[in-house]
Amino acid sequence: MASAPSSAMKTTPMSASGDILLLEHNFPNVVLKIYCIGPQVIRLGQGTTGIHSLQNLPPYALPSGAIPRPRLTGYTPTHAQYQNQVDMWRARAYAPSGENVSVNITMAYLPLGKAKEVVLPAINDSIRDLDSHSNIPQVKASVINVIKPKLAELTKDTPFQFDLCQLNLRDITGRMNVDLDSPALDKTTAYFYSQCLKENEKTKQKRFAKPSSPFKLMLLISSEQWDDWEEIQAAAEQEKLSHQSQSQAQKQNVKDFQSKINTGEQPVENSGSSKAVTSKRGRSESMAIPTSPPQSKKLPTWKSPSKDEVAGLLAHGSIQTPRSQPKTWINLSGFFAPIPNISFLDLLQKSFANQFIFDECRIDTPAILSADFSLEAEIGAGGFKSCHPAKLYPPALLRTSAIVLKEVFIMKRDRRARLSGSLEYQKILREANLHYYANALMKFAYSYLDQKLNEKGPPSHLEIPQLRFVKAGMFVIMSQSLKHVKSTDVAPERSFLIEERINTPEDDCFTKFIHNGSAEPNLYPDDPHYQTSLFLCACQHLQYEKTHQLAYVSDFQGCNGLLTDAQIITSPKLSKVVYGPGTEAESTNSSVTSNLMVFGEGNIESCFEKFPEQHECNEFCRWMDLLPLQLFVEEV
Repeated sequence: MASAPSSAMKTTPMSASGDILLLEHNFPNVVLKIYCIGPQVIRLGQGTTGIHSLQNLPPYALPSGAIPRPRLTGYTPTHAQYQNQVDMWRARAYAPSGENVSVNITMAYLPLGKAKEVVLPAINDSIRDLDSHSNIPQVKASVINVIKPKLAELTKDTPFQFDLCQLNLRDITGRMNVDLDSPALDKTTAYFYSQCLKENEKTKQKRFAKPSSPFKLMLLISSEQWDDWEEIQAAAEQEKLSHQSQSQAQKQNVKDFQSKINTGEQPVENSGSSKAVTSKRGRSESMAIPTSPPQSKKLPTWKSPSKDEVAGLLAHGSIQTPRSQPKTWINLSGFFAPIPNISFLDLLQKSFANQFIFDECRIDTPAILSADFSLEAEIGAGGFKSCHPAKLYPPALLRTSAIVLKEVFIMKRDRRARLSGSLEYQKILREANLHYYANALMKFAYSYLDQKLNEKGPPSHLEIPQLRFVKAGMFVIMSQSLKHVKSTDVAPERSFLIEERINTPEDDCFTKFIHNGSAEPNLYPDDPHYQTSLFLCACQHLQYEKTHQLAYVSDFQGCNGLLTDAQIITSPKLSKVVYGPGTEAESTNSSVTSNLMVFGEGNIESCFEKFPEQHECNEFCRWMDLLPLQLFVEEV
């Protein structure tokens, strides 16, 4: 080793003892010598100078005998724990099959302002081999990995994505509802393992025992995320419907254009041209792209507001209004079945079922119904039904922008009371079947009108009203569990009738055209809707005649060309067909008969019997070539 260029440092090749001296450095009263075996410090006595040899060192300076050189083997005392560490991490990484647990996963969302979550039946899954040694973060990661594809499938047609980090994990096993994201819980220890340990009565030792029933976990979507999703979904559905209508319009334009080409129609631009018109159509000038530059958008003029304007706005805007609370909307999860829009002729040809059956018309995908059941928001109420504003998700299920919800009730003293689940289901199902047949008989009448229009052309002195029944369906909330293990079916929890909302213009009102207790118009001749009521009376005449005096539609009511809440009036003879001979009512009350169970409580037998006498044929009846009822009854 080369020595440093210093007058105070020098190297000595060999000491007197034979050891190699690598470096020597002189300090005041101290000499530092570095040998191969290590450094040595020599203190000089007072007045003593020079370098002392190893023989002059004190006896404690160097160990006696040979100095052993250290031999490194590569092991430390911590290596004694190596096998224990291997066993522990092997157990953590590969848990034996006996220490796995099963987990059922459900998905739910929390409605805004509500403490009770709403379960999403379509999003659920399970894990059959979850490591019981997993801590809470590991359990949550496993659950999210299973549910993540189903959430992506739910939002695949929209730009929306749920924030998985904000999902709340809860343990709902048994009667528990434990928030696993709570900071009070230990996130480092195994969550399920301690719950699976059972103590041996003899040995008092605890061993792992897999539970017979799986644990239940719930992933909860916050109300803010769910509200954002509903807005995005509604906008996407609206855009989809808009694209569909535009596509249909474009297809119709292409079809019309192609028909013009096939028929040889072509605009003649030069009337003096002697060229023959061919089926080929050249590029017209109307298809040219305009070359004029686009006009610049006019920006609004900015002006400084006055002090009074600013003060008035801030003063009124800061006042807390009494109705500042959020609306009392609740969300319900269930299944929706639209009522088919068919004609009575289709029923006669057996093209469709002869009655509305919920299970056959039900859409398999669960739906979400939002409604406001508060008394302030109630749209109206009748003798046994109330009407409330509602929204259906996805909106395309009913193919209308605004809907209402109708629920049945009974009066107990001076208040309304709801029915049991099974009875409410039967009532709503009967209302849906009534709508099914009323709409079919109305389309039956319009098909007859179409035939007369083809034969005779439109009447010169009459205007035929264009009416239709509202689109409707049935919404049912199914029970979450069977009451008995041997049950094959279960009564629904709630049932509602869903209808297209009738918007009333400012210059119009909801009108009852014909009452179900009479065959005469319910309006005076000077009423602007009197002609509509006469037309509906003629439709009753037509239905009465073409059904061989068995049925007609009554209780016509609605507005803006839409009808709702109709009633089917049937002949007492129909009761014999349905229930057999001897079913005619013997009650002294003529308004309560055996027809009570045929198309509902509004089917009044006395009204049907008086129909030929009460009905007065009008100009619509005569234009339809209908026989006067008295003459028709005599011929029959």
